[in-house]
Amino acid sequence: MRTMAKIDCYDYFILPGVIQIAVRGTNDPILVDILSEVERANGRIYVEGHHFIMQGYDIHRNGEQTYLHLQVITID
Repeated sequence: MRTMAKIDCYDYFILPGVIQIAVRGTNDPILVDILSEVERANGRIYVEGHHFIMQGYDIHRNGEQTYLHLQVITID
């Protein structure tokens, strides 16, 4: 079985085509942790019993909250 990044331990929400992960800001070390793990897994992500491939990412601010958006496609 191929390596998959598991992000279940983070504060996340699955949206169509996006996994949104709450972070404390643009300098939050969690950003590096998540992106490094996804890179090591060649873009493959496993969460809530589903498999995804990351196509890209960006960071969004919504008022006081910052989110990492992983743009994904489902590969189940």
